[in-house]
Amino acid sequence: MALAADSSAHVKPATEIVSKVDLRRSFNPSVRNGYEMWISGDLLCWLPREKSISFLNKGLDVFKTSDFTEANRVFPDFDWDFGYRLGIGHLFAEQKWDVSVNWTHYKAFSDQKKGSLEKTFVGMFPIWSIADDIIEGDYVSYGKMHWTLDLDLLDLKFSRDLPFGRFNLKPFVALTTGWVNQDFDITYTGGIFLSGFDIIEMKNNYWGMGPSIGFDPRFYLGAGWSLYGNAAMTMLIGSFDVHQKENYLFSERVDLHRHRNRLGWVSDLGVGILWKTLFMQQRYALSFKLGWEYLVLFHQNLLKQGEFHLVSHDRDLQIQGGTFSARFDF
Repeated sequence: MALAADSSAHVKPATEIVSKVDLRRSFNPSVRNGYEMWISGDLLCWLPREKSISFLNKGLDVFKTSDFTEANRVFPDFDWDFGYRLGIGHLFAEQKWDVSVNWTHYKAFSDQKKGSLEKTFVGMFPIWSIADDIIEGDYVSYGKMHWTLDLDLLDLKFSRDLPFGRFNLKPFVALTTGWVNQDFDITYTGGIFLSGFDIIEMKNNYWGMGPSIGFDPRFYLGAGWSLYGNAAMTMLIGSFDVHQKENYLFSERVDLHRHRNRLGWVSDLGVGILWKTLFMQQRYALSFKLGWEYLVLFHQNLLKQGEFHLVSHDRDLQIQGGTFSARFDF
């Protein structure tokens, strides 16, 4: 009897150790005797890319060409900008399923200048000047563009944990709504606009809502460390609101306003490393992630181009960069 009592006393700590290891690799459940909830926050440092917003091409000698549309386009440079993602979630159905709400906000800017007013014999074609009187022999000597992107994504997400030893495959479905607003302010001068500034204001705004499907795999390395990934595809049913306006010397050259219903597709891929720790007798947990994310919003530029078709056929908006995440489970 004494031997049996000693054996049972010896087994209990081992069970506790196993439970601790399981909780460090598990998010369903994530803590012991908790409220089955969590909050999370992500810091995003992302870089956008969109070929179709080129506003000038390379300069040509005005005495050696009569067609300034032949020069190659100059693609804009983009800077790294910060954003954030906030989330809250809850486990249910005996901790096998979870539901979460996540809001992603990202704002980016790009300022471009090209040409010089001193180079009077070098001309560039004004790509976004789309008035009816523009011809291939028209040129400007200077241009600048200010571009702004406002991106908001809101997800209602349902996930199911499927553990296979150290590997966890977590499929999910979600309802996603998104706002993708782009503003362009362009100024041309010199050449055909020698007497002043040709000012162009353009807006390309999209809203959509639709289903998402994907999975969040995770591979446990040990001591709280894991490799993680995510892959998702979203179908948004929504509409574009597009406005293009051009004025020169207080004279209106273009004023277009279009509303288009359009199906939008978004892909999201990510990979990184995760560390989780528990404290207060496994009542609470903290986890941190550092990863890379790649987001593509397909065919996001519906602005009308001129008759010379100098705008790139690649109208996708691509965003990628680093993501640092913190999550608190309780």
